[in-house]
Amino acid sequence: GRNEIHNRNSEFTQNQAQEIVVHRFIDYWVETQSKLSKQDIADIKQAILYKNYHDGFATLIGIAADIHDDVIYLKELAKKVTPAEVKAYYQKHKDEFKRISRVKAQHIAVADEKTANMIVEQLKKRANFSQLAKQYSIAMDKNTGGDLGWIVHDTKNPTWLNSLAFVQKVNIPSRPVRTPAGQWEILLITEKEEGYQPADSESVRYVASQVIARQKMINEYQGIRKSLIKQTDIHISPILKTQMLSLEKDVMIVKPSEEHHHH
Repeated sequence: GRNEIHNRNSEFTQNQAQEIVVHRFIDYWVETQSKLSKQDIADIKQAILYKNYHDGFATLIGIAADIHDDVIYLKELAKKVTPAEVKAYYQKHKDEFKRISRVKAQHIAVADEKTANMIVEQLKKRANFSQLAKQYSIAMDKNTGGDLGWIVHDTKNPTWLNSLAFVQKVNIPSRPVRTPAGQWEILLITEKEEGYQPADSESVRYVASQVIARQKMINEYQGIRKSLIKQTDIHISPILKTQMLSLEKDVMIVKPSEEHHHH
């Protein structure tokens, strides 16, 4: 926050000012219009303070923060997750690691954009892709209707064709794409086959280790919390009882998305 103000971020400063005004108005209303006793108001303020302490601590140790937040303790726990733990998680949650493993494709290659656009217009009128490939394509496979066969998912060294093929919907021709060689391509995916990411892949290790580490942290946190609750003499103000959340409420585990993991 201090850096944002120092950098003269006017939007941030305005939002902070509005937040202060709102908080002060709430304080004023509670003290003058709510008809709560001074003790009730003090109890509410204390409860809010404790909630802020709790949320701050939960964020610090990484159980309330976004899974991609830079939490040092969580990172250290993730580093200690063993290959055996990752394998066990993978086997138990295999469906989380589904992906399209290969696609069957056809293409039409032409020399210029004008021809490519003309072909796309014909395809929109339900012209036969294979026939158009035989008629217009300049590729060697034109006589087979531009058949490319099966294209396998390659995340380590993806070509432009691989990248395009795996985002296309089945039986919907792509828009014309200019290739690195300078020609124009139209791609048609006719089949997709699902598979699973390899159990020993970096993506699986990353996702599994993050979730396992967070679960360990939550278990540790909840154990300490339960122990402290048992050791503490807790008195809840009557004004807070109807809005009191359970002391045993679980913390949600957020699974990381592959999209945010760059490897």
